[in-house]
Amino acid sequence: VLSYKELDEQFVKDELAQLNHVIDQDNESRAMVGKPALPHLAYGSKAQLTDEVIAQAEEAIKAELAAEGKPEKIWDKIIPG
Repeated sequence: VLSYKELDEQFVKDELAQLNHVIDQDNESRAMVGKPALPHLAYGSKAQLTDEVIAQAEEAIKAELAAEGKPEKIWDKIIPG
């Protein structure tokens, strides 16, 4: 079994480009029926999720929870999800 840690960086970049290409094709169909476009993916593999990326995501989630008025004591239960 191949682990995501063993994936070549170029392979991961190419795979992300292919995933976003499929999204572009789907968006063409969605536009024909008046549905909103789907956004491109920023990451296509766990290999791209560095500690820095995860920390930034956690900070963004904390800011969103604060804006929603959620109590800080429950954030630790929400953020991992």
